[in-house]
Amino acid sequence: MDEKIERPCPKCGSREVSRSRRHGVGERLLKFLMIVPFRCEVCNVRFFQWAL
Repeated sequence: MDEKIERPCPKCGSREVSRSRRHGVGERLLKFLMIVPFRCEVCNVRFFQWAL
């Protein structure tokens, strides 16, 4: 899961963001809505965005 994504972090604005693993049933259900978890490598915040 080291692929770099061109999406800014909502907290710090960094573009060093990677896809994160899904945790729990709720996050796995978000898969069907095409909502993907990401993690910022600078500030370590985890967030969700639509998959494009």
